[in-house]
Amino acid sequence: MKSILKHIERAKEKPHHERKRLALTWAGASAGGIALVWLAASLSTGAFYIQDSSLSQNEVQVAAPAEARANAGASAGAAAVGAANQSSADAPAGIKIVDSPATSTAPRPEQTVIPF
Repeated sequence: MKSILKHIERAKEKPHHERKRLALTWAGASAGGIALVWLAASLSTGAFYIQDSSLSQNEVQVAAPAEARANAGASAGAAAVGAANQSSADAPAGIKIVDSPATSTAPRPEQTVIPF
């Protein structure tokens, strides 16, 4: 404890620019130490672990809701998306872009005028 107080007293005697440099050094070292502890804890708990996933598995999960919307009488755009998501098991995984007309089935809200 005495050595820390002596160090602080010696720092107070130094010129202003040296005290600023010393404060910045200690702040940077403290932030770096905290960052290293956080990184070590994150790596040890597996927070950065990326699970092995296949695009074809994700494609099947996305296709099911689209097919359900197409069968339920949704717009032609949803049917096109559902058809685009279907692929054979032998096909390479990838993204398919299908152009479809932009349509909206939502009714337009009535315009309200509020007098002031």
